[in-house]
Amino acid sequence: LSRITSNRAHKNLALSFRDMPGSEKKRIVTVPPLLRPEVFRIEPTKGDYIHGYMLNAGYFEEVSKWHEKHPETPLRFFWDKSNADEVTTIDENFILHRLNDDLFLQSMAGCMGYATTSGFESLCEALYYRKPTLMIPVHVEQEFNAYDAGLSGVGVPGKKFNLNKLIAFIPSYAPDENFRDWVHQAEERFIREIIG
Repeated sequence: LSRITSNRAHKNLALSFRDMPGSEKKRIVTVPPLLRPEVFRIEPTKGDYIHGYMLNAGYFEEVSKWHEKHPETPLRFFWDKSNADEVTTIDENFILHRLNDDLFLQSMAGCMGYATTSGFESLCEALYYRKPTLMIPVHVEQEFNAYDAGLSGVGVPGKKFNLNKLIAFIPSYAPDENFRDWVHQAEERFIREIIG
């Protein structure tokens, strides 16, 4: 799909978790991810809860079943359920929020771990905040994201929201220490590639 849509492009800028060689022959240049400015205004802290994003309400059952077995672990999840209240409190340790960009970032920055489908932008935000992540890809593009993110130490892949896997991963979490510097080069690199 990328090849078809960029067939006549002079240069292809490929967003990447890390600095990698491009391909002059294929006109590919690797560039840092573009994170929204709000990410840089929030200082991450280490919280005691798991932050999560459910692409659809169908994952609610998986998370609920896990919570029933582990009610002592606080969960703050966000979902796209359009008819849901802004905040749905299942109990004191399981709270669901309708998607809200600012609140989502605040919650991610303060969590102990993140469980998500594997969208590129949120994986980059998790890595920027140094948050261990459980990645549950929903489609093939997200499979690629999860694999590539795993190479940069973002987290571990999973087939479902088994939060035990995330909790077991947290002590060994070792993110790419160069990622923040890579992200901060984005503006300079994009300008250089567009002008050059």
